[in-house]
Amino acid sequence: MLTLWVGCLAVAAGPVLATEADAVRWTEDASGAVVLSNSGIVPDALPASGVQPLTGIVPFRRLVLDAAHRHGVAPALLAAVMQAESAGQPQAVSQKGARGLMQLMPGLARAYGVSDVFDPAQSLQAGARHLRWLLDQFGNDLVLTAAAYNAGTGAVQRHGHQVPPFAETQAYVRRVLALHEALKGLDGAAGP
Repeated sequence: MLTLWVGCLAVAAGPVLATEADAVRWTEDASGAVVLSNSGIVPDALPASGVQPLTGIVPFRRLVLDAAHRHGVAPALLAAVMQAESAGQPQAVSQKGARGLMQLMPGLARAYGVSDVFDPAQSLQAGARHLRWLLDQFGNDLVLTAAAYNAGTGAVQRHGHQVPPFAETQAYVRRVLALHEALKGLDGAAGP
């Protein structure tokens, strides 16, 4: 049985996105059904201000697992990026024009053959393919992969294969890494 407390993001993720009452305990029963409890109980070691619900991942869990496995990406990484990008909102549109669960820019969506960026399956498949490409480009370095997903490969390369000195990108990388850590074991196996 998978049991996951979602939290530990206060230090790493910047702004608090929920209160103690929003704490989500996510378990999976023997049949594979996801069970959520929104009891508000928070482990003693976790400050209440650090809790962030990840209910946005639940409806897309099977799609995340399929896309991740198909493209050789850890499900925890794909789910973390999805949560950081859209909070599980398939109709999300950014001010810069990125769209869907994985916040694909139009050119990237076209490059990966996406006909409907708001279709969760297409968005996740393209996002997983792009993450696989980024992981290959940056030697499986999760920090640089997350930075490149946010700021672009060119920005990471221009800054000497380091996280670019952009506050948004630095906060994004911290958030993705914290989410990735919280979501390890999403498919029952650990991985990068």
